[in-house]
Amino acid sequence: MVVKDVMSSAVTAVRADAPLSEAIALLERSPEGVIAVYDQDELLGTVSEHDIAVWLGTPGHDVRSAKVRDVARPQGVISQENLNVRDAAQMMKEQHLTGLVVVRDRQPIGTVSLADLATRGDGGGTQQSNAATQTPVNAATRTQTADRFDTAGQADVAPPTRIFLQPIAAPSILGLCGLGAASLVFGAFVAGWYGNATTPLYIAPFVAIFGGLAQLLAGMWAYRARDGLATAVHGTWGSFWLAYGILYLLVANRSLVAGLIGPALGWWFIPIAAITGVTALAALGRNLGLAITLLLLAAGSAIAAIGLLISSTSWFTVAGYFFMGAAVAALYTAAAMLLEDTFHRVVLPLGSPRMEANVPGRKATHRLEYRFGEPGVRAGQ
Repeated sequence: MVVKDVMSSAVTAVRADAPLSEAIALLERSPEGVIAVYDQDELLGTVSEHDIAVWLGTPGHDVRSAKVRDVARPQGVISQENLNVRDAAQMMKEQHLTGLVVVRDRQPIGTVSLADLATRGDGGGTQQSNAATQTPVNAATRTQTADRFDTAGQADVAPPTRIFLQPIAAPSILGLCGLGAASLVFGAFVAGWYGNATTPLYIAPFVAIFGGLAQLLAGMWAYRARDGLATAVHGTWGSFWLAYGILYLLVANRSLVAGLIGPALGWWFIPIAAITGVTALAALGRNLGLAITLLLLAAGSAIAAIGLLISSTSWFTVAGYFFMGAAVAALYTAAAMLLEDTFHRVVLPLGSPRMEANVPGRKATHRLEYRFGEPGVRAGQ
């Protein structure tokens, strides 16, 4: 019996220039204990738990600044598909491995683990025919294999699949910058700190592009990163500020009269206050920095709605201070995330659900990478 008869058809892969911490996180979820390493579109080699353990045992090596290529084994722990299972087992024994990457023409087609050899190899004899005895694919790659059964009950396994990691920066860093900047400029005007009757015409382009377009893009990138909270926050507020910019573009073109839009604009703030209030509650499960930002925005929106609907300058002025408070909280949260992303540890605390660990100087506790999502894709918040 050869390796291709017992291997699993899914392969977990990581880019050579990815942080070593990503490879470690993938190996924690991989029963094979080995993953393929790619440089551009070429297979560079592999990295295994044993490789990382040996590398970490050398003085002066720091996992926080290391890349996968620093630890990867060129050519790697690779098995040809026609290698005898006994020879594969001997290779694992000699190199202290729990799995091998199986290749065909220098391209991975699967992985084989000690568990595969034990449950499917039948001691080098005949492969078990019952598909139900096959070892399940690990959680990180299960959704990629798409096993299914035909009417006769025979396994119809999808073609071999490679998973390529495409990490993205946390979109909420941009989104919170846009949200904070738009809220600050709008809030300061509403609070009476500056401006006159024509000032909204000058504010509108800024909030439409930075608070609107940039934030809406951040919301869509957060959608790609499987982050529902960031998608809701930045998608909602990005659309709101874009609509605000269009509104005053119509005023500038004299399609609308500025003095008559107040009560109508008040109705805009009612749904935005409700949506933001819900996201503020959800953000309590993420961190206090974001929750406070959204709570202040929700309160400011509700007060602005009242002020516009009853034509009260006092209420509208109070709303401006809430918007400025939200701006400060948003910019603080964005700064904290940016510093954590660059220094790989908490610099400014955000008050994560694990309050005792989220303090300056300690390792970050709120994850920029989705724990159970697509490997390597970072969450928007």
